[in-house]
Amino acid sequence: MVNSTAFPSRAFGSSVNVQGKKGKKQQAKASTIEDKDFDLEQEVLEDDLFGETTSFESVSSSPPASKALIKDPLFSQKAEDFRKLLDLNVLNQGKNPAQGRWRNLVLSAGSREELEECIGLAETFKSRVGSLVAKSSDAFANRACFLGYPELALNTFLDRYRFGLDVTPLSLHLIQTHLAMKLASPDEQVILASQQLPGSPVPATDLFQDSSAINATEGGENQAEEGEKGSPGTEVKQFSEEEKRILVARLSIIDRMSLASNLAPTVSGLHDTYLLSFVCRSMIKTFGLDAKESRAVQLPAGIKARVQQLVDHLAVGADWQTEEIRSAKRKASDASSSPTHSQRQERSKPALSLGSSPDLSALKIAKLCTNLTNVLRYVAIHLGEQRGKVGAGSPLEKVGKDHLRIFYSYLDLIAPYQKTAAVVEKTEMLLKELASESKA
Repeated sequence: MVNSTAFPSRAFGSSVNVQGKKGKKQQAKASTIEDKDFDLEQEVLEDDLFGETTSFESVSSSPPASKALIKDPLFSQKAEDFRKLLDLNVLNQGKNPAQGRWRNLVLSAGSREELEECIGLAETFKSRVGSLVAKSSDAFANRACFLGYPELALNTFLDRYRFGLDVTPLSLHLIQTHLAMKLASPDEQVILASQQLPGSPVPATDLFQDSSAINATEGGENQAEEGEKGSPGTEVKQFSEEEKRILVARLSIIDRMSLASNLAPTVSGLHDTYLLSFVCRSMIKTFGLDAKESRAVQLPAGIKARVQQLVDHLAVGADWQTEEIRSAKRKASDASSSPTHSQRQERSKPALSLGSSPDLSALKIAKLCTNLTNVLRYVAIHLGEQRGKVGAGSPLEKVGKDHLRIFYSYLDLIAPYQKTAAVVEKTEMLLKELASESKA
């Protein structure tokens, strides 16, 4: 498993200025290339790929219709030209190629093969010149996701020392959302094809094994077995071989999403709450655990334990982040009893910064609310009876708070009041419905 701690700083490759008239021409040409780069965050916002108007369930295996894919007939020539610039004889003369050339090559890629050629050139650039800058990482993630291959982007970032591409908040946001969109595809061939792409994680355990084969060693597993004991006479759901084949492919995508959440550098050593919320929602939706009818379905203990562990980890991370935000607010309040205008503006910003662009932060917070809505439905349906209680051995035992209290407090800090109130109201209404049905 990839460690979630922050990566060490890297040395960026930099272009070497060549003196003289020829050098000035090269600098002007490089400048023109750099000018062709676009603002990737603005592209994301204009496409509205992840906003309220685009559902995870309305995904296609092809690029968005709003941007018809036009293959660049000169891609092969551009790739060959860049490869010549990486020749050792050229580099030994102090003529390092501008990174803008590689970014523009990436943005003209129109197939998996062309993306893989760009990855190979990035590896050569890393070994002979140095690492690529964050802007190049964003460009690569943007294009790979646009073409329908977020898996390739993730696999490249996982081997940063080989390819010289570091993950950024924007690139992780792109990868995680596009993996979630692919997971929700109605086309099973899209799901199965994802499993065949490089870097598919190998599951450590069989989640479909019988409950008798699982040794309950963790709190989440104990809770899962207790849930099974609470439904005597209900047989564990059996999946056909074809159903298992599709579910294993879906779980492969979810495992990739788990790797992406581990890539996010965090000072606490905990998972990134925003990225992990996608993993939790995906597991819950895959097995229909946000539906009231799921209480009558007995899933294999391995699946129930996995979901419970993910929700527990999400709750622990959300609680830690809540305390950090509150602590930062207290420090800011104590710093000055009469804040200046600039300090008041700073305090009015969202408590949780999820991107360098305010609009992108708002977009992420909206998606986080969507993810937590499904998580809270799961909590209400399967853990509602434990409200106000923390089971022995649970990761929340040290926190001393139940899931509902943690997620409510977290939403109250990061999201606008209207969104938080709507999510809480829906959850409380569901809890009342479930309580009345139990009494009936």
